[in-house]
Amino acid sequence: MANFDLMDYLKYNKIETGIYGFNKLLYGGLVIPHDENLLIVIRGGDDTEKTVFSLQLISSIAETFKRVGCEKYKQINYYSNYLGKKYLEDLLLDILISSAIQKLTIQNVSRNNVSGKILSEFFFNINRIICTADNLEFNEILNNPDKMLCEEALYYNNRTNAIHIRTKKRQDKNISNLENLIFNRKEDSLNEYIKNKDLRKVEDLIDTRYVKTDIEDVDYSMTSITDKIQGLSKSKTSTLLCVNIVKRKCNSYGNNDMCSLIDELKKFKVSILVVRDDVDIPEERADMIIYLSTSNDGGFDYKLNNLSIYKSRFQSTAIGIHQYKCRDYGIEVYPSLHTYCQQRRYLQRALVYTHSDVISETFQQYLNDDNFIHSDYNSYMEEKETISDAYLSALSPSAYKNFSIAQVLDIVFINPIKNKFCSEQGQTYQQKLENDFLYGNNGGITAIIGEPNTFKRFLTFGSAFSSAHKKEHTLFLLLNKDSRMVRRRLQCPARNGKRCINSCKDCYKYLHFMNIVLGCISPEEFLYFLMQQIDTAYPDGNIKRIIIDDLQVVEYCFPLLFKDPLFIPALIDECRDREIALYIMCDKNCQMKNSLSVLADNVIYTSRDEKGNLDLFVERYSGYNSKPSKIFAGKVRKPENLFECYEKGSRDNRKTYFDFDADQIESFVKYTMSDYWKK
Repeated sequence: MANFDLMDYLKYNKIETGIYGFNKLLYGGLVIPHDENLLIVIRGGDDTEKTVFSLQLISSIAETFKRVGCEKYKQINYYSNYLGKKYLEDLLLDILISSAIQKLTIQNVSRNNVSGKILSEFFFNINRIICTADNLEFNEILNNPDKMLCEEALYYNNRTNAIHIRTKKRQDKNISNLENLIFNRKEDSLNEYIKNKDLRKVEDLIDTRYVKTDIEDVDYSMTSITDKIQGLSKSKTSTLLCVNIVKRKCNSYGNNDMCSLIDELKKFKVSILVVRDDVDIPEERADMIIYLSTSNDGGFDYKLNNLSIYKSRFQSTAIGIHQYKCRDYGIEVYPSLHTYCQQRRYLQRALVYTHSDVISETFQQYLNDDNFIHSDYNSYMEEKETISDAYLSALSPSAYKNFSIAQVLDIVFINPIKNKFCSEQGQTYQQKLENDFLYGNNGGITAIIGEPNTFKRFLTFGSAFSSAHKKEHTLFLLLNKDSRMVRRRLQCPARNGKRCINSCKDCYKYLHFMNIVLGCISPEEFLYFLMQQIDTAYPDGNIKRIIIDDLQVVEYCFPLLFKDPLFIPALIDECRDREIALYIMCDKNCQMKNSLSVLADNVIYTSRDEKGNLDLFVERYSGYNSKPSKIFAGKVRKPENLFECYEKGSRDNRKTYFDFDADQIESFVKYTMSDYWKK
């Protein structure tokens, strides 16, 4: 690919920014015009991590250029007039090492196959162990440090530039670093590694492959900076440039100075100018301006880092203010909630959708409907009338079914995706659509609202174990809960003291906890990390169900989540889009119950009568039902017997089933829930 023309690549492709979450704001990546040069300005106040942002951005652009085989762009030049060369080289190397460890960790949890010492041996002196540990095997440390990094038995400390052994948490903060420091880093700059090591060994983990980064100090004089860049442009040794400047109080930069500097920067294919927010620049000359700032969220004295793209010449970007944080592996951007709910250009396409009748499909709807196998336009045109007829037939009275509450609860908790169990062979469009109408959408949203001690958690446990029995992963999202306490309660509801026919250990492998500790976590950061968990696949699949344990805790432990009215809608919309079944437990007195019950596909209320018996009410059910506005009501005889796990079949072909026991529920008539809310 040595003769590859980068200009042709840039015509049709966006470039990865290397900043997690930032690509979403650019709708997939950065547009670098093939026939023009690009100048990006990053501006902001002190302590806004402008330098880290610029290092990540320019390094990732260079990595992409190298990856697509363009040898012309072989060097990054980074000039700074206030941060020293040694500091910047160490910062870049820290970001690369921490990022590589994170990538290795994701690879390990996804495929569970990380072993050996390729990464550790490349960056660290693993042949010289500085300390020993009683809780770790000596041979394991020598032979398998990469996996131990993934499992956090070892960790990288970017202050000491070394790998440390994980120790038990202690209150005593005066612990010498030498007590648990085990391997020192070999070099202090990326260029030393490039010069002395074979980078191909770790090319899948580090962001800048074979790209030399020339970091240089420059003085405060604008003339000196401009002359330096002018000489670089004449030598034509670099086409990727970042200049990081501040002005001293005694040395202000005039408009002519900045114009001269920008004239020189515009000679490079991609250039980044990093300035403080008190430096005046001719903004009309910049192609993209990224503004970084900090703010205190009202009433909580909590500092938030904010990012906005307030100019973008070559591409559309997500408008508004977005949050970000600086981690060990660099900047993470948390797109604002409206980006999760937004459907781009939806209104301008509304004319097509609106003027299509309700039983006809537009081509986009046809592509998005899993009931239809084909995805080409010719098939759409051929099948258009057949599909309309199928919709009409599926809506006919023959498709109506009068479900009982037991059947509805079985569909909601045990079998929400019924079409997976139907034979695809020989099914007509009408049968597929009827099946879809009857059992609702994949990834339905279910709210379980009720008084304390009304078996809300028990019902969701049944749902989780039914999913685990089908070898589907469930994530328990705990809100400031002690995971040990939840683990003690997490008993399969089908066991009930009986010998379990199924191997319970197999089911528990598909149940996972993620605990969010109390504090000022923002909705954007909450969703970012939740989606990261969902996007990171397990060796045998992704998460199919999420259970949120007690939404009321948000009111007392998470003020930023509680005060944002878009938090629940964005969470629900994202789970719908990914076809993940979401179950949210909520106390009857929770202030967020109204928005939850309005937005959920299925709304289930729990209560106990004067004798302590459990009453269940399904006020809304997303499936197809013959009686509109019906409330499904039932009294449970023995809640502990609601779920059952049993074997069925011949001696040589026995199968295990996890089901809902309909005999435990006695239906009764309920026309209104007003008395439920008067209690």
